[in-house]
Amino acid sequence: MTAYRIYLTDKLSYIETAPKIVECSDDRAAIKQAAKLAAGCVVELWQCARFVVRLGLPRRVSNATPEIQAGREASEIALAARRDLLVLLEFRGSAN
Repeated sequence: MTAYRIYLTDKLSYIETAPKIVECSDDRAAIKQAAKLAAGCVVELWQCARFVVRLGLPRRVSNATPEIQAGREASEIALAARRDLLVLLEFRGSAN
């Protein structure tokens, strides 16, 4: 088992809290753990000094109206979900 660190970030992508430490057998398992925490925020997964992946919706500071911002966020959520799925599928494919 390898120790991984999961960092939650704020809307400017600065680390918000102390890392959550998880013990996982490989990157794929660690990504699944990080994905559980990525709902509505951005998390970064690290294994020692090695950056593994960034998951979740990037938050942006904007002067847009609430309606425009809501539309942007909906689009970003869909794109982030697709990107996260592709990352998971890539790891699944490399394991075979």
